[in-house]
Amino acid sequence: MNFKNVALLAAKKAGAIVKTNYGKKLQVTVKGEAGKDFVTNADIGSEKAIITTIKKAFPDHAILAEESGAHTGTSEYTWVIDPLDGTTNFSRNIPFFSVSIALAKKEEIILGLVYNPILNELFFAEKGSQALLNNKPIFVSERKTLAKSILSQSFDYSNQKRKDNFRNIQKIFFKIEGFRLYHSTELELCNVACGRTEGYMVSSSNPWDIAAGAFIIERAGGKVTNFDGTKWSYKVPRIVATNKRIHKELLQVLDK
Repeated sequence: MNFKNVALLAAKKAGAIVKTNYGKKLQVTVKGEAGKDFVTNADIGSEKAIITTIKKAFPDHAILAEESGAHTGTSEYTWVIDPLDGTTNFSRNIPFFSVSIALAKKEEIILGLVYNPILNELFFAEKGSQALLNNKPIFVSERKTLAKSILSQSFDYSNQKRKDNFRNIQKIFFKIEGFRLYHSTELELCNVACGRTEGYMVSSSNPWDIAAGAFIIERAGGKVTNFDGTKWSYKVPRIVATNKRIHKELLQVLDK
């Protein structure tokens, strides 16, 4: 099987587990220092399904997963997995969460997939190809100024980091058309990719939070950089992702 087929199979298996558990009583564990980050039995089951599917097809590939961490491999490929991005939304029956899978060759992302099993939306991109939503090409929006743009931002768990969040929100709030806060990083990145919003700011993330969505934005014609405008990496926790047209203007407003 090729990379795409394995990613799709893994996502569908994981999505079925997530969907089965949606709206039901969950086993919830608190993680993280702030006590506001959660993991459920759906996260664990989804991740296990993804890893099992990938390892069966590519036993020598490495895996970096949110819940179980690093799984070593002997090849140059690493799969980056978030089995349930937006766990808080999921636990409160808000249908905005996803299964996220990316594939890196050495340090370069070459495949990204983000799947919302409740809304049945599957975003996908491969290196050299146009980004897709349910197999149809998607493109970033054509809006050219902040004044005509809708933006969103990640919202951290610690109060200190939330102060940084609000500082940037204050800087842009009166310069834009609108602001949204969905609390699911990969799907918010995909909103930019398909033109629903013009930009998204991630002030503190893990590799599995951004790898797939940021790559999909680029394949949809958008732009992703660090806050200082330099080249992004899925291992760097702070990125700005836009439709490219507003990128320079947005970077000039934000704290570096």
